[in-house]
Amino acid sequence: MTDTNGQERVRPRFLFFLCILTFSSSISGLWTRSEQLWSPALAVEMYHQAFDRVQELIAGRYPEDQADSLNAVVSQIKPGITPDVVRTSSLIFLVYESLTLYGAFFMWNLKRKGFFIYLGGIAVVFFGHLFLLGGVAGFVFSLGSALWSGVFSLLYYTHLKYMD
Repeated sequence: MTDTNGQERVRPRFLFFLCILTFSSSISGLWTRSEQLWSPALAVEMYHQAFDRVQELIAGRYPEDQADSLNAVVSQIKPGITPDVVRTSSLIFLVYESLTLYGAFFMWNLKRKGFFIYLGGIAVVFFGHLFLLGGVAGFVFSLGSALWSGVFSLLYYTHLKYMD
């Protein structure tokens, strides 16, 4: 890559690493969410099995009063995961994964607008789940996805000085 003066620009190694992680995560996410979009009932079954395993782990590791509290939270979330919720969530995640992949591509090429596209993807996943799903399921989906992306956005932010 060269800048406007014809000088060679070097991509920082950590930015290289961040972009590679984002590429792999976004492509994997696109694949996973596409599967869930086309087979939401199967995805619901997998989520319910995961919640059952969590409840078994809780029962074996925590005192009875704490286990009851944690199981109450899991029991409140589990019925909210339906095929319609999974389908809606998959659509939101497909937009999110596409935007973060597109943003990472621009940041890979040291273009600052990629950072803002990436932030747009995070906004879509966070607010999309809160407003379209609502309730506990919307909160769980939005919080889980936005936290990790928030960390990455802070790391990308530290590399804006290398982008134009």
